[in-house]
Amino acid sequence: MINTRRMEDVSFAYLSAIAAQASVDYERLFHDDDSADCLLKKNFVLYGEPSKSCLFNQMKSTASKSQYTMGENEITYRLSKKNYDDLRVYPGNIILCLLILPKESIKPWVELTDDDLLLHGRMYWCSLRNKPDIKQQDKITVKFPKSQILYPDVLNTLMLQALQGGIQ
Repeated sequence: MINTRRMEDVSFAYLSAIAAQASVDYERLFHDDDSADCLLKKNFVLYGEPSKSCLFNQMKSTASKSQYTMGENEITYRLSKKNYDDLRVYPGNIILCLLILPKESIKPWVELTDDDLLLHGRMYWCSLRNKPDIKQQDKITVKFPKSQILYPDVLNTLMLQALQGGIQ
């Protein structure tokens, strides 16, 4: 299996683990012509009424420092124009997730010990909703605030925001 497929598989496993810890249903979408790789769902009770929140995700992952830049407050990543355009005008709630993996020569992406299964790396998220149209570029530079790390409690907050009017 080539590294890009392995990275993709690890990124889906990473998000699935976060979703499981947050009690969020996770569904992988196998046809992502519209740049949605998976769907997250969670049931809430708001104002005494049951409600279901839905959040789509576009997944990206990298272990190559040539594909991203780690700044003081943000991470920049080059995204295809098609993905950028799909995500900025998507009709539902959608976020872009970026899993930054360590170089495997330094640390394995997945590690199994007698007691633990460890997934190394860190996943960041951002919304591209209502971002401006950028003309005549094949790749668009996207900025992920370093504070937007996807943890289970953050995922629950995003799920609630999706239900209450959307993620900006």
